[in-house]
Amino acid sequence: MPAAARWFNNVTLFQGADSFTFSTGDFGATQTGAGNGGQLRAPMPGVVKMVRVAQREKVQEGQPLLILEAMKMEHAITAPRDGIIAEIIAEGSQVADGTVLVQLED
Repeated sequence: MPAAARWFNNVTLFQGADSFTFSTGDFGATQTGAGNGGQLRAPMPGVVKMVRVAQREKVQEGQPLLILEAMKMEHAITAPRDGIIAEIIAEGSQVADGTVLVQLED
């Protein structure tokens, strides 16, 4: 039976050693910061492999903020809107599904 993982605007299906990723449009909008106080949460358990921005840094919509390694794949976590990084999780952190990775402010 195939397994599936939903993350932001994507779905990845796993069948044996194969994986297939599909874009789903706005399906993950609430996970990316819209309507939740600017919090970006981990879409699945994983490890923060690389942090690309610093606290108090100005960012633009779509800018990569960090890389989350989960399910043997690297997932870019991007800014859902323009703003300033209020808080960001430390590189190397092990995170659970739903952990706050980034707090974005205006």
